[in-house]
Amino acid sequence: MKYIVTIMRIICVYFLWRWLTKLKFWIISLLMC
Repeated sequence: MKYIVTIMRIICVYFLWRWLTKLKFWIISLLMC
């Protein structure tokens, strides 16, 4: 059970990081235009 919680947390952080980097690229693109 402990491992499942840890894995879920890692997946959540990973997706959040990907979303943030994507958002950052969008902001940079808009500023560059």
